[in-house]
Amino acid sequence: MELPRLRDAVRSCPIAVVVSCLALLGVGVAGIRLSPGLWFDEAYSVAFASQSWGAMVEGIRAQEVNNAAYYLLLHLWLQVSGELWWVRGLSVVLAVATSLAIAWTASLARRPAVVRWSVLAFAAFWGTWIFTMEARGSMLAALLATLFVGTHVRGLADGASRSEEHTSGLQSPMYLVFRLLLEKK
Repeated sequence: MELPRLRDAVRSCPIAVVVSCLALLGVGVAGIRLSPGLWFDEAYSVAFASQSWGAMVEGIRAQEVNNAAYYLLLHLWLQVSGELWWVRGLSVVLAVATSLAIAWTASLARRPAVVRWSVLAFAAFWGTWIFTMEARGSMLAALLATLFVGTHVRGLADGASRSEEHTSGLQSPMYLVFRLLLEKK
């Protein structure tokens, strides 16, 4: 059975997907423009991710394992710029990516209404707006969770025995990164 791809999901409800992405971009840009600066927890994230790789990995091992993936991604993102608009821009990009991942996951139900309501609901939630405007790991967590669910559902569509193959393919790289970070040398 041929499963939908992202472009198929977007084609099934192009207006809803575009509205969702534009709404999140608008909220993110407005938040960046109107913000007086970073909140304490955002500033902590930026300071933590601004350390050298070695110091950051040690800090993750010691106290920040829950946000390890976000700090690693933010560290790479900050190599381009440390400007406020750029720092918060990562969450905006992740929010749009999550909306597209939700469209793809919802398209696995093969009903355009599921895609439409899923992406519009995600874009309409106040919490989504807050997490789109903040330099925190919430949008990365939403994206990873959506991709995990999507690969699991896709595995179920391929056959129950293949479900574990699909999800383990997504789990394995994350698991290996966390093991590498947490194991003592």
